[in-house]
Amino acid sequence: MTTAYVETWLLALAITQIAEVPVYLALTRVRVWRALSLSFVTHPVIWFVIAPLCTSAGLTSLQMFVLAELFAWLAEAALLRSYGVRWRLALFASLVANATSVTVGELSRYYFGVP
Repeated sequence: MTTAYVETWLLALAITQIAEVPVYLALTRVRVWRALSLSFVTHPVIWFVIAPLCTSAGLTSLQMFVLAELFAWLAEAALLRSYGVRWRLALFASLVANATSVTVGELSRYYFGVP
């Protein structure tokens, strides 16, 4: 793992938080620290556990993307449920938040070349 990889991860985490936190706040009314905690839990797992395991297993980028996003969606929904948010709303909010961060991340990559 290189310094550049960690720096890229930090930038991706910041973009994710900027994209997802307002969605969680608007849809679930959780406190800010709880909205922040969702990606702080899932993001490192995706970048430092799931991605290397998928690479070692020879999965394609698309397969890795699908696994990572499914993990983020369901794990963040489960955390929301543990914060008292109803399941349906937790699943919906997590889906919208993660779709938003994927969109913002891809737009950032397309227009600015980062992360």
